[in-house]
Amino acid sequence: MTITQPGYAGEILTKKGKAFKFDDMHCMQAFYKAGTVKAEDIKDVFVADFGSPEKLLNVQEAKLLHSAEIHGPMNGNIIGCAKGAEAESLTEKFKATEVSWNDLIK
Repeated sequence: MTITQPGYAGEILTKKGKAFKFDDMHCMQAFYKAGTVKAEDIKDVFVADFGSPEKLLNVQEAKLLHSAEIHGPMNGNIIGCAKGAEAESLTEKFKATEVSWNDLIK
């Protein structure tokens, strides 16, 4: 899959080393919830750092922001970023609220 806007991207890595790449968190969330790969077979789940998309962050360690003002390539409205000043700036810019990966996959 070609990632068209890297700042919105995500990746699921299995214990066998297979990487599933996604254009945005919405698609990754749907894939995870569909159970295509069993939860126990997943090693890590990553999200791109919106401000530095070449960096992947573990979803449990990243700050995930949700806002109607975020417009991902697949109509998703969630981005990930490293915690700190940039996260606070993006929260203000997008009038976003923080969400957790665990809440997203319920």
